[in-house]
Amino acid sequence: MTPEEVYMTERLEKQITYFQGKSSQHRRRYKVLKIAEIVSGFLIAIFCAIPMPGDHYRLVSVALSSMGLLCEGLLGIYNSKEHWISYQKTAQLLEREKFLYQCLTEKYAGKNKPFALFVKICEGIISDEIIKWEGIQSKEAGVPAEAPTKLDT
Repeated sequence: MTPEEVYMTERLEKQITYFQGKSSQHRRRYKVLKIAEIVSGFLIAIFCAIPMPGDHYRLVSVALSSMGLLCEGLLGIYNSKEHWISYQKTAQLLEREKFLYQCLTEKYAGKNKPFALFVKICEGIISDEIIKWEGIQSKEAGVPAEAPTKLDT
């Protein structure tokens, strides 16, 4: 295999698949939690209109509002919507670069070493995602993040 084939299959395709998988995972988590939150709020309104004896209404409304609060808290902790969008954007950027390189268009047209430029740009995209992830992890842990070092593109 040529270095180009190795990079495409062993690095780029695996990274694209990874980012698409993580994007799908976060999208699914976000939608499930958001739907559960909406349904619990909707059911609280419905149960307000239904006459119930004793403390049953209070118990139902506390359970449903607790479920809604739990869902909102999990959405805040996991940042699923932000991760979903970020991972999807990274996967799409890598796909775009792959096709631009394969067609030798735009920035790759007429270059002496288009593969070297391609690898540099792809690794920059991957590095940017890693830097964002490290920043989020540092913020959650309360540790100051290191200053990002962005590769020149």
